[in-house]
Amino acid sequence: MMQVTKRGLTFSRLTLGTVQLGLPYGIANKSGKPDEAAAASILDAALAGGISCFDTANAYGNSEEVLHGYFDRHPDVNSLIVTKMTIRAEAESAPAEVERLIYDAVASSQSNLGLAKLPVLMLHNPEIMEAHAATVTRVAKQLVKEGLVERMGVSLRVVAKREFDALWETLQDDVYEALQVPINLLDSRPLTFGGLQKMEQTGKLVFARSIFLQGLLFMEEADLPAHLREAAGPLSMLRTIAAREGMTMAQLAFSFVRDLPAVHSIVFGAETAKQVQDNLDWFHGPAIGESARADIIRLLDHLPEHIVNPAYWTAAAK
Repeated sequence: MMQVTKRGLTFSRLTLGTVQLGLPYGIANKSGKPDEAAAASILDAALAGGISCFDTANAYGNSEEVLHGYFDRHPDVNSLIVTKMTIRAEAESAPAEVERLIYDAVASSQSNLGLAKLPVLMLHNPEIMEAHAATVTRVAKQLVKEGLVERMGVSLRVVAKREFDALWETLQDDVYEALQVPINLLDSRPLTFGGLQKMEQTGKLVFARSIFLQGLLFMEEADLPAHLREAAGPLSMLRTIAAREGMTMAQLAFSFVRDLPAVHSIVFGAETAKQVQDNLDWFHGPAIGESARADIIRLLDHLPEHIVNPAYWTAAAK
């Protein structure tokens, strides 16, 4: 597994996302949450493949506890844990209340993971920056100074230019060393409006997630729920491009993101050990031709938000 070194941190170019280890997750998930033995087999497969980076969050059911238990049984493993905190502050909340909520979240993740210092901690709901950017940034610096967190970051939602521009002044602060960003075949906006390039220019650690859009990219037209039927046409276009490139849809999706120069590690989820191996195989797969990459961006860069943003899916399904 190829490693990358950035800002003095060395980690694998693949990151195992562990939301599936803490709760049933994903529109295409048919097996539910793995039991303890299955979770261990998934983590074993990741380590065997050279993956040293693991993504979790205090909102992912008991995912943090699963990682704690596993790595307690493997004390010699050198791993990087990236976790995320969700801060439930109102716009009118006082700075002291926001600070308390952040410290509570840090303490919770420290306890769940069994770590005195969190290696990488990201803000999971960046929309609170609209009202509390100064407080969050001040407290982030305190956490690093006090040795409770090694590196701070932000996990961005589905990235449109308007939302990115509103956050970027804050994100440029050096305390935010790591950023997680969704990008995939159906939503390349962070690339096309220049967001990824800005992250690269400012030296951020960039983790790409949602490269399969929760499994939507693998769904056949007959299996699409009613609120996602509009995705049938774009998915058909992608299957045509994949066939032209002589690769599967999964390889097309993986290679599209893997070869972006600003991306340092790809976050992927797995419900089985075999899916871990599949992702390792795709990581080592061929590149996409430049004309195919250009066609993907040209044909699919302006899909409606309710297709590319999973936040809309739950409400639409009701």
